[in-house]
Amino acid sequence: MTAARRQRIASWCIVAWALCAAAPAWADGFGWLAPWYGSYVFDGAAGHTVGGSPIAYHYSLMLRRAPAGPTCALHLEGYQQDEMLRCTVHGDRNVLAVAFASYANGALANAYGVRVFQPDALLFRLTRPGSAESAGVMTAWLALHPDGVAETGAFFRRNGG
Repeated sequence: MTAARRQRIASWCIVAWALCAAAPAWADGFGWLAPWYGSYVFDGAAGHTVGGSPIAYHYSLMLRRAPAGPTCALHLEGYQQDEMLRCTVHGDRNVLAVAFASYANGALANAYGVRVFQPDALLFRLTRPGSAESAGVMTAWLALHPDGVAETGAFFRRNGG
């Protein structure tokens, strides 16, 4: 075998290896989502009710990779709420738009029969200032906007994988 042939074979092997190594990132069409996978939390407060009860919020966003595509769940806890939402996501490596899909039971109305969100309504948008691997995210509230909280700010924080 000539040196040139060995070099060509080695080059093809490197290309094949690179394609195989990259496949998990782009094969499912959601490679852009990789830096977003994990859990994010928002803890906020909006003062007290007239009776003195605290108005507090705890939101947990969970983004996971799954064989059929990414899964997105949003748990809303706090003042007069305890709900689990299924959501969809759109965006790129630096911007993630979270949209309402349904409640955890698949219904479009909450436990009281009220349709708080329309299907595909954008709940909020997360933006990474700077690098896609940056830990900090900025939130822009859209259809989901907790009372007493500014429209934009550094509200959600990464809570691990």
